[in-house]
Amino acid sequence: MTYFQLFEIPVQLKVDRTALSKKFFELSRTYHPDFFTNESDEKQAEVLEKSAILNKAWKTFQSSDATIKYVLMEKNC
Repeated sequence: MTYFQLFEIPVQLKVDRTALSKKFFELSRTYHPDFFTNESDEKQAEVLEKSAILNKAWKTFQSSDATIKYVLMEKNC
């Protein structure tokens, strides 16, 4: 899953940070590890991984340079 797929946005060099912020907080609530403490170890690991990817994507999208670099990497350029 790419960062764009995670945030359900088209691949683009400049992202709408307002819409991105709203989606980030929505996904953060969905995949926050604290909400899965009673789940199996496997499910907890899965959610932890998704949460980590979400945070990496968020950090990438906060920088125009990092976003461009990520798009180029995804396009194998």
